[in-house]
Amino acid sequence: MTPPAHTLTPTLRQLQQDDLITRTAYAEVPRRVEYGLTSLGHGIHEIVATLIGWAADHHDEIRDHRARAHTLSLNQRPLRRVRICGSNAAHTAPNGCESAGNRSLPAVR
Repeated sequence: MTPPAHTLTPTLRQLQQDDLITRTAYAEVPRRVEYGLTSLGHGIHEIVATLIGWAADHHDEIRDHRARAHTLSLNQRPLRRVRICGSNAAHTAPNGCESAGNRSLPAVR
């Protein structure tokens, strides 16, 4: 999967500025550009390859943990009681609603 150009281009420019890659543009139609690793880039290649392999090996586990954490965070939000005031409620009662036009709904998250 190729990243979108609006994220790929700045990333490649930054890698080039950091002297991790070289960029060679050819005067051809269609336009052709080649990127290669510098000696500094080769030095980090094995580390990055190992990290990518680790992420691939643990992808499902990490995804499951994220889904579980998201579900827990939704379930741990505090309950709050919702009060609906009648249309004539002008915040005249102490609780902010006129007594004839208010009702409480069950607690929601």
